[in-house]
Amino acid sequence: MVKAIEQIRRDLNTLTEKVCTVRQSLRDVYADYLAVLGTSLERQLVLAGFQLCTHVYPDNLLALSYDQRHKMQQDLRQIAQQTNLELGRILTEAEAPDEDDEEEEILLSETIIATDDENVEQELLEVFESLEQKGIQRAEVTLHVGVGTFRPVEAETITEHKMHGEW
Repeated sequence: MVKAIEQIRRDLNTLTEKVCTVRQSLRDVYADYLAVLGTSLERQLVLAGFQLCTHVYPDNLLALSYDQRHKMQQDLRQIAQQTNLELGRILTEAEAPDEDDEEEEILLSETIIATDDENVEQELLEVFESLEQKGIQRAEVTLHVGVGTFRPVEAETITEHKMHGEW
């Protein structure tokens, strides 16, 4: 039983590492998406401004001097850049992880990554006590397992995997 628990710990550690890797990959992709979205927004704002000036108010545009038109273009680009930055700030603040979430994640990781020297029963009691303190109810279930429970999956698809009956 101790070896099975050790294997479960190793598997949980591996899963935890993979989840962290996937989470970081998603964050990186999201950051790239926000950068592209911001650049697109910036360009669309500039194009919309030029569209208004040239098609809706062409006489007003032509009445401006060269320096005034140049200044207007610079101002329009600056507004678009500021909007891009503000959009990025708003979206990244909305997605920032809560400190409580990070603490729970750390606690979960510490619970999963227990050393071999620790008493497994004591660890479980501490986890159950922690859950009870948070108001989380639990129910005890007796699970009867056979050797087939720990048999590795060797089939190409899960439907081809032969399962042994449990007790």
